[in-house]
Order: sequence, then C-alpha cells, then structure tokens
Amino acid sequence: MPKDRHVHSRVASKDESDRDSYDGRDGGGGVGSCLAALIQTPVTIAAGIIGTGLGLAFLIVGAVYMYQCRAEPMVPIWLMVQGIILLFGIGVGGFAKKKSKDKVSLPIKIVGVIVSLATFIWFIAGNVWVYQTWAKGPDYVHFWFENGCSPVAFRLAFIGIIVLDCLIPIVFVVGIVAFCLRGCKSR
Repeated sequence: MPKDRHVHSRVASKDESDRDSYDGRDGGGGVGSCLAALIQTPVTIAAGIIGTGLGLAFLIVGAVYMYQCRAEPMVPIWLMVQGIILLFGIGVGGFAKKKSKDKVSLPIKIVGVIVSLATFIWFIAGNVWVYQTWAKGPDYVHFWFENGCSPVAFRLAFIGIIVLDCLIPIVFVVGIVAFCLRGCKSR
C-alpha cells in the first residue's frame, strides 16, 4: 500500500506542476513567453528602424518647412514635436528595457503616465490639424497664400498620421493577444 500512495503523490505533484504552467504561474510564461521570444527581436528592430526614420523625417521636414503652411501653421510644429516624441520614445524604450530588472518607483510611473497621456493628446491634435487642412484642399503651389501649404510638409504629415492611425489598433490587438497568451500573474 505505501507504494501505491507514493505513486499517487508523484502523479498529483506532476498534475500540480502542469496546472501551474497552464495558468501562468510557472514563471516561464508558457505559450506567450515562446511567442514573445519569437517576435520580440524582429518587432524591436522594425520599430527601431521605422520609428527612427519617421522621427528624423518629421523633425527635419517640420524644421525646414516651419513657415510654409499657412493653411494650418501647426502642421510643421506637429511634425517636429512628433518627431522628437518618436526619437525620444525609442531611446526611453531601450533604457527602460535595460533597467526593467529594477523596481520602478511610483513617481517614475506617474511621470510615465503623464507623458503617455500628453503624447496621446498631441497625436489627436495632429489628427485634427492635418485632416482639417486636408478638407480645406491646401494650395501646394502657392504656400504663401492663405490656404497654402508646402506639399512636402503636408504630405509627410498626412502619410504619417495615416500610418500612426493604422498602427494604433494593430498594437492594441497584439498587446491583448500577448497578454492573453502570457497569462495574468495576479491570478
């Protein structure tokens, strides 16, 4: 009889360890960890290249064509600020990744939330400025006219807004899928 009890306890402990791995308590993350390991490097490289390229383009074009969009003077300013946000976000993301082993203090979290909220509001404002200017039909030939705007600055802002508008739902869905596959640690 003791032998049967020993086999039964060994099976129960194996079932317990399997259960822990299915509900995300094994520390390894299960399927989500595997998925994260597979897509983390390519996504990081792509985001770094796209974010840096767009950020530099926004910053340079916004500065060069600063006073050449009378239809909406905020379009070049939006380009410059959004370029800085993209470049700064890549730098902060890399710094946060290296420091992620340390606990993040509450004031740093609060500043992060405030910066994220301000960035989101700036993005929404950019949508309003660019789409309102587009609705007016800016004059690309005579940027000094009341409804004039540099074609380079406006088209970059317009394409940038569309790209960022498309990326937001994709990032949201990928984040939800990754969260669901990884398992919630608080369960």
